[in-house]
Amino acid sequence: MDGDDAPRRRSGRVEPRHRLARGPVVRRRPVPPVVQKHNDHEAARRQVERLLRFLPVDALPRPHLVPANPVERAFAELWPKTAPTMTPGWRLRFRSDIDRFLHGVLWELDHLEQEDRPGSAARGGIADPIEYVHARREFGGLPMTSTLMEHGLGEIPDQVHRLRPFQGALRAFADIVGLHNDIVSYDREVAEGTVDNNGVEVLRKALRCDRQQAVDLLNAQLTARVDTLRHTADTEMPHALQAQELPAPLARQIAGYLQALKTATAGSYAWHVQTGRFRRPPQQTRLPHGPTGLGASAAQLTKPATQEQDLARPAIPSQTVLKQG
Repeated sequence: MDGDDAPRRRSGRVEPRHRLARGPVVRRRPVPPVVQKHNDHEAARRQVERLLRFLPVDALPRPHLVPANPVERAFAELWPKTAPTMTPGWRLRFRSDIDRFLHGVLWELDHLEQEDRPGSAARGGIADPIEYVHARREFGGLPMTSTLMEHGLGEIPDQVHRLRPFQGALRAFADIVGLHNDIVSYDREVAEGTVDNNGVEVLRKALRCDRQQAVDLLNAQLTARVDTLRHTADTEMPHALQAQELPAPLARQIAGYLQALKTATAGSYAWHVQTGRFRRPPQQTRLPHGPTGLGASAAQLTKPATQEQDLARPAIPSQTVLKQG
């Protein structure tokens, strides 16, 4: 999302986290101006490495390191307010998330540039939908978001964070938000000529189907990921936490974090509805919608739509699960 479109909450702890989350995605991407203006990917990589220097794991000031652009200034200002209250393990994880996000953006830019080269084998977009889903998590920046949530909800211990079902919940969260965005932004990206790294387009080309079939297939995949998050949070993780024999307050904290991941998918949907970024004239692509899931409160975010309204609404109502078949 664009920085100016992000929702805000004004409070002492939330505001620094919100601004830190916005920092890497100012103007949607932190490095394209370097690449687009000079076509200098090496300079972009040096910029990424320099950005990471503003996130020292020891959280100590670096007075000799002078920020040279808005993203660096954001990191220089906000990291000292965020990192000291967290353990070195959390700082390392968050820094790694930022690293993966920035290098994921570079990968996306490299890929798009290769597509534009005559005779390139990569021309026409990512050929493998599975490869795309893995890459989407990185250049979408969602691991960074879920880690930053711990700053307000309580840090997740390393032994819990490493658990297979917990990692599965994090991946499902990233896929839900990222793939939903791909569906609702597809027509806009077609109009802007930036659609090649969109999941709908990847499926359309890989399966040689029309765009409506691709939307429906991606929506089915999205529905499955919503089911995965629900099952993992509600069934697998309680058993895993019981096996860990954690203190009751810590187990409740982790359960609250998993619930927050589900709630965040509702927030993402509401943002797509309310921001107005994806409103457009009717297109031939029908965006699916369906009944509620993952909590009845999600049903209140949407109302039954007419056929005309269907064309202007996002695909998945917040935490909803679509009927399949």
